[in-house]
Amino acid sequence: MNPEILLHAVNSHPASDDIERDSQRRIIAFLQSEPAPFSRATQHGHITGSAMAVDAAHQHVLLIWHEKLQRWLQPGGHCEPDQDADVPATALRELCEETGLAPDQVQLHPHIFDVDVHLIPARKQEPDHWHYDVRFLFVVNESAGAALPTSQITQLNWVPVAELIRHPDASLSRLAMKVVESQPH
Repeated sequence: MNPEILLHAVNSHPASDDIERDSQRRIIAFLQSEPAPFSRATQHGHITGSAMAVDAAHQHVLLIWHEKLQRWLQPGGHCEPDQDADVPATALRELCEETGLAPDQVQLHPHIFDVDVHLIPARKQEPDHWHYDVRFLFVVNESAGAALPTSQITQLNWVPVAELIRHPDASLSRLAMKVVESQPH
């Protein structure tokens, strides 16, 4: 994984509001100052990749139940530099692992969709730390979305975008607004 390539992409990303602009500035500063930004061994924080998976009409978003955080979230997780060529590959791998979808059942939007920095609470031997999350839009093929396969995550939910827009989590609400803006005409 090349931090310079990600730095350029994050720097070029058009943030949609002040919260996202703040996350963008924080990710840029992190990439410029941290020698191992993708490593989970960087205990104060690390780059993560997430997938905003939508149906073909961009009317529903696929969320998973995150057991550790006890919340519905978009699929995503830690970069695995030995497996992932870049952060979009992380987002794709996590989407497939967490939903059971195959890579050929989704189409990646070519640019960063959103960025968000959030604190992950301490748990077991892991201290609280920051996730510098880079998010990508994936469109799920109609046939795949209609019959999601069994996965290691027990709870998947297609949530109407209109419902997610009203979500109290500003990050999910912002993602939903961006899905509306990206709808095919």
